[in-house]
Amino acid sequence: MAAEAIRARMEVQGPAITVRFADPDGPKAHSYALAPTSDAETPTIIRPGYELWDPRNGDDWLYAVVSISFENTSPHPVTIICPDLFSHQSEGKMVSRIPRLLIPAPRPETPMIISAQLLVGTTVANWLRVTKQQNRGTLVGGSAHWSTELTGETGVQVTNEIQILGSIIESYKENGGYRLREIGPDVNYPSRFLVQPQRREYFIGQDRDGTRHKLPPIEPEIIKD
Repeated sequence: MAAEAIRARMEVQGPAITVRFADPDGPKAHSYALAPTSDAETPTIIRPGYELWDPRNGDDWLYAVVSISFENTSPHPVTIICPDLFSHQSEGKMVSRIPRLLIPAPRPETPMIISAQLLVGTTVANWLRVTKQQNRGTLVGGSAHWSTELTGETGVQVTNEIQILGSIIESYKENGGYRLREIGPDVNYPSRFLVQPQRREYFIGQDRDGTRHKLPPIEPEIIKD
C-alpha cells in the first residue's frame, strides 16, 4: 500500500503524453530513409525497389518513416527524449533531428500538440538476418523508442516503443542483391507495425554515482481461499 501511495503522489506531477499517428488506424510508413550511421544528420529518402547489396550496405541504417504527433495533456512542460525524431523532409533528405523535444504546458482551450517524423529501423545487416529466417514475419526487424525526461531524483518516466515485425528487404538477385519493399502483408515477406504498451516507471531516489532507484512493478493480488 505504501508503494501505491507513492505512485499516486508522483502521478499528480507526472508526464501525460497522448501519441497520435497520421493514419487513424495506427502507424504507417509514408516514406523510407537510408543513412550511413544511426546518428546521421540527414538520412536520404528512398523508395520501394531501391537496391541494397550484401555485404556492402550491411552497416547502413534503413528506416520506415512515420508521421507522429505528441500532445502534452499534463499541467506542466514535458521533454521527450528520442534519437530517431526529425522535424521534416526537404529536398530528398530528413532534416532537423530533434533528440530532445520540449512540449510546453497547454493553455486553457489551447492544446499543445507538436508533429514530427519518426524513423523506425535498424541496420541493413539486421534486416537481412530477419529476411533469411523461415519465421521472418514474427521476428522483430526494426524499432524506435522514446521516453519522457526525468528531472531530479524522483518522478515518473514514460517510455514507448514501436516495432516492425518482419523485414522490409526482399531477395532480388542471386549475387547478394536485395531491394526495399513496402510494409504490409505478403506471402513471402510479411511485415507489420506493432505498438508496444506504454511503460511507466517510478523513481524514488538516486545514488551519488547517478544510479536511480525505482519502485518494483505492481504484483498481482493473490486471493487466498
